[in-house]
Amino acid sequence: METTQSSERILNVIYKALDSLNESLPKDKRIQKNPHSPLFDGSGVLDSLGLTILIVALEALPLDNLPQLSHEKLEVYQKSIQLLVLATQVLANTPRGHAELCDQLKRAALSVPLNIAEASGRTGSLDNAKHFSIARGSALECGAIFDVFHALQILDAKLYRQAKLLIVAEVSMLSKGK
Repeated sequence: METTQSSERILNVIYKALDSLNESLPKDKRIQKNPHSPLFDGSGVLDSLGLTILIVALEALPLDNLPQLSHEKLEVYQKSIQLLVLATQVLANTPRGHAELCDQLKRAALSVPLNIAEASGRTGSLDNAKHFSIARGSALECGAIFDVFHALQILDAKLYRQAKLLIVAEVSMLSKGK
């Protein structure tokens, strides 16, 4: 009985991550939520990057009964992880010829949650504020990069809107200190 409940919990977590991934995929490419759906192999629908995106989405989901570090409880940290997942999805679908923008987005999107976590671990208010400020700057940088992607018509309107909403929320929270 316990094994069945555990399996069901794991499937529910995977299904939540699939929901997140499916939001960014065209309807004909969406992954069916079925315990027998192949995800990765010759008959699977995910390539190695798609599988990586799914794993990142899984990592971003809270797991029941798992202790959390202080930064993981912060809404701004959770939003920064969502933005990182979205940025990873965008990077997976960016056409060739934009390596500099991709590299910049990857580094800026990763910097936000890392600096929030570091700020949360600092005890001095000046050191704490410094890392929140760096996270805020990186979030603003992500916003500018998404603006460029949108202006160059590399990014569809739906993903641009999702990114913009996340970034505005993050910057607002980081401007207040958390």
